[in-house]
Amino acid sequence: LAVPDEISQRTWHANQAPWAVMITLGMLFLMVSQITSNLVAVMLAAFAMVATRCVRMEEVYHSMNWQSLVLIAGMLPLAKALEVTGGSTQLIQVLTEVFSDLGPYAVMSGLFLLTSLLSQFISNTATTVLISPIALGLALDLNYEPAAFMMTVAIAASTAFATPIA
Repeated sequence: LAVPDEISQRTWHANQAPWAVMITLGMLFLMVSQITSNLVAVMLAAFAMVATRCVRMEEVYHSMNWQSLVLIAGMLPLAKALEVTGGSTQLIQVLTEVFSDLGPYAVMSGLFLLTSLLSQFISNTATTVLISPIALGLALDLNYEPAAFMMTVAIAASTAFATPIA
């Protein structure tokens, strides 16, 4: 029985388990109580995991998916450029005009198809970074619930695995 590389290369720090549990509970407490933002809570927990030796920095670097990180870092400026130049606003206005009379299900179906199509050619993470601001703007312009539109994008971006193309 072959063991995947990710599991065979994994190191175990069983003696640090109590620290890991306490840090995780502390992070959850900060998130639930909203003492700080979720990002800050997660970053504090990550720092605490390294500081208490629950995980070593070499393991952190080794486990990073650098391709995805670079791709996201490259897509964020592209999404920002679309926003700053007005490209997102124009696209949202066109989509609002086209879909305004069709109802929320039709709009979300179109958004789902667009996101799913894009995720066939670029990564699902990059697709989400590009389409999310458009979906949010579209939902707000049409006075629909933004959370439903954002979930549509998240689910549609994950459909790349459903076809043999991607």
